[in-house]
Amino acid sequence: MTCWSTIHGFAELATHGALQGIGRPVKESQAAQVVDTLVVGLAPSHGGDR
Repeated sequence: MTCWSTIHGFAELATHGALQGIGRPVKESQAAQVVDTLVVGLAPSHGGDR
């Protein structure tokens, strides 16, 4: 659910919201950053005490 919500939210902002006026290269860069952040957030922790 977390992944879908994040990607869907970004897509909505990029196509119908506040980000629709920015250029495609910037949107693609931001989309990649969103995905990278999700991957890091979902990766198992190594060495932490969680």
